[in-house]
Amino acid sequence: MYEYVTPNAYLSVIIGNGMPEYTISHFNASTGGVTSFGGAYYNGKDFNEKDYPEVGTGESFVPILDSGKQAYYDFQDGDHGWRALNTGMAISDVFLVKSVFSGLWKAVLSKGVVGGTKRYFGYGMSHEYGASVARWKRMGVDMSGKKHHWAISRELMERQPWLKQIGNQTWNLKRFGSIASHMRWGHGNAFPSEELSRIIYWKLAYPISSAPWWFRLGGISTGGRLYQNIERDE
Repeated sequence: MYEYVTPNAYLSVIIGNGMPEYTISHFNASTGGVTSFGGAYYNGKDFNEKDYPEVGTGESFVPILDSGKQAYYDFQDGDHGWRALNTGMAISDVFLVKSVFSGLWKAVLSKGVVGGTKRYFGYGMSHEYGASVARWKRMGVDMSGKKHHWAISRELMERQPWLKQIGNQTWNLKRFGSIASHMRWGHGNAFPSEELSRIIYWKLAYPISSAPWWFRLGGISTGGRLYQNIERDE
């Protein structure tokens, strides 16, 4: 003989934030109380809501600060995949900022904020390549190695002299340790004997190999932020 027993737990579906969310309600027969778990409202907040918000779009493009802050938020919310991504971006941003401002910082220390900045960028001075390199050396900026104009070539500046004040700057220089590496990775030429044309797809690496580290790191940083803004807004 079967005895009918009234169930003391119920599963219900509630639509919250446009998504189905499940609530388990337990009825205590001895006290008459009901305890609910989950649901659209749990612990005083929406079921899908997290303790920490995402960093705003504008703030998300501030190096180091945004990625470090978002990594902390992700850690608190248990989003360990995003936490790993933002931690890596924060580390990348440190090297990005260092590569961009290290030379300018030395100039500022040697000549003061106003004077150092003017001398570093050659305000009112000659922008011929040799004069620019000599000026940076006097300011303590490391100008060793073989230098390559990666974005605005010397040939283009000779044809368009007005570009020298833009192109003969440290942002446009990539330093290589030897003539061979300069010719190979800066110009894509076989030097002294290596046949690069035989290396499959080597030309795909040329735009990256000829660019300075700040540009590479900046690409990683910007790409990571764009990916995150798109994926997390879905």
